[in-house]
Amino acid sequence: LVDRVEGEIRAEAPTLASINTHIENEGAHIEQAAPQTAEQAAHMRQRLQEIAEMHPQVVDCHEVSLRRVRDRIYVSCHFHLNGDLPIGSVHEISTDVEDRFRREFPQIFRVTIHSEPV
Repeated sequence: LVDRVEGEIRAEAPTLASINTHIENEGAHIEQAAPQTAEQAAHMRQRLQEIAEMHPQVVDCHEVSLRRVRDRIYVSCHFHLNGDLPIGSVHEISTDVEDRFRREFPQIFRVTIHSEPV
């Protein structure tokens, strides 16, 4: 499956130097995600968006997803940023947002930020 996917990526973007496919192990089976309480999820979603948008380079923070698996809370979101930003600046912004968010919500197990150019 990975070979097929990487082959399709190479066909679409033949100038890529390399492709790194990464799959993280969560144990022997994948558990269903237990929903957050609506109030908690709304508060966390709002705070993540506010923290992200403190950076003037972040146009918006969208597709915020929160899920609980066992006792772990996973957060994922997408940022629209100026497409002219150097990748180092994008990384610094993402790291700062994640650090600030984790300070407010230390119970978060993982934060995944997908940076996208406008």
